[in-house]
Amino acid sequence: MYNAKTEKQITAADCKEGEKFVECGRCEKTCKNIYPIVNLTVECTTQCLPAMCICEDAKFRNSNGTCVFALECDPKFHPCGQNESLTYYAMLKGCRPSCKNLNPICSDSFVYGETCVCSKGFIRNGAGKCVEPSECFKDETSCGENESLTNCPCEPTCYNPNLICSSICGEGKTTCQCSQGFLRNYAGKCVKPTECQSVGKK
Repeated sequence: MYNAKTEKQITAADCKEGEKFVECGRCEKTCKNIYPIVNLTVECTTQCLPAMCICEDAKFRNSNGTCVFALECDPKFHPCGQNESLTYYAMLKGCRPSCKNLNPICSDSFVYGETCVCSKGFIRNGAGKCVEPSECFKDETSCGENESLTNCPCEPTCYNPNLICSSICGEGKTTCQCSQGFLRNYAGKCVKPTECQSVGKK
């Protein structure tokens, strides 16, 4: 692509701070078009355009032609929910701490792309909201019927109603287990002890 002012071919040397040079020009995100849809307009296409300078990943071009982060486009702009932050490089969903698993054991698996994650000091509960870890136990939606969250799991079952538990809790392994007065039956549901025989043993 040519620079209209200098009438010269654009090269990497022409790129400014926050920009990168690409041989195959493409649809560029702007502050007015945060999420461009391919083929929606002539300017946005899957085909290569002439070489050009575009904003670096995670940045958007503002009305002044400068590449900035999304929140710099408009302080009111925030695609994420309460206690969430927009990131462009995050761990896979199953590897992020949550109310059900404070310390998930995962390999170093990351996903690239715009993702809303819980801000520092918050974790996601069963309702999909980011809360403080201390609020996990207040969140009844995190578990199923007759279940409650615990960070020291030791669950009696219909098969073993008098389970002897260690006094040592697992390290940060928060999980759902049957509430007091209920036992896990063979179908995986928490029932009263008198209802244990409602589902036959396997």
